[in-house]
Amino acid sequence: MEMKSTLNRLFDQIDQAEQDYIGCLTPAERLADGRIDAWAPKETLAHMAVWQERLAMNIQAALHGGELQHYENYLELNDQDFEADRLLSWDDCLENAANSRSALRRLFDSLDESALQRLDVLPWQQGRPLWKLFVGNIVDHPISHLCMLYNARGEVEKALHLQEQASQAMAGLDPDPKWQGNVRYNLACVYALSGLKNKAIPELKEAFALNSSLLEWSRQDSDLNSLHQEPEFLALYPA
Repeated sequence: MEMKSTLNRLFDQIDQAEQDYIGCLTPAERLADGRIDAWAPKETLAHMAVWQERLAMNIQAALHGGELQHYENYLELNDQDFEADRLLSWDDCLENAANSRSALRRLFDSLDESALQRLDVLPWQQGRPLWKLFVGNIVDHPISHLCMLYNARGEVEKALHLQEQASQAMAGLDPDPKWQGNVRYNLACVYALSGLKNKAIPELKEAFALNSSLLEWSRQDSDLNSLHQEPEFLALYPA
């Protein structure tokens, strides 16, 4: 499989999904300010953009001998970003999102197939090929936030369709069980956020079977809060 062409098609689909969401917003939704525990569209777009910018800067630095920035406490950093992003206008957020996305896509396009398979570009790759970092910031991260935004509008079906389509495409990228487990886990999270407990729990069970390292993270994942009192959910965790 030619990874670059496959991923470029997927990236195009995610870019279009983001534009489709932006296009459905009312003027009031575009101007709305969120809370630190419930971001509005404006802050969410800015948040996605800044992490795409950070990845692009780190990969560029790694490839050209620059200084890397490792963002360990990302939750605290997200809170700091929110306070800055809420001061931006809608047009500024749109411009930042377009610029960051374009910069990361240009960087991706500049790399050949062998470079995308490298395991040693960034010290925190943890055995993952470089292309998976691009997928995380161009596909995984935006999709998760777009689904949350659609759910916040009461458009559950759009959120489900978006995540299910993305999950199907992602599953075809790598047969590795850990990767497959991550794909199933992300789908389970959207099911849980959409109130579909009967779908979320079986997906989680499959995800844990494929990638047991997800168990520990899932204990603190707020996406799964709606499942915490379900006996079937509690049964997934060893005593």
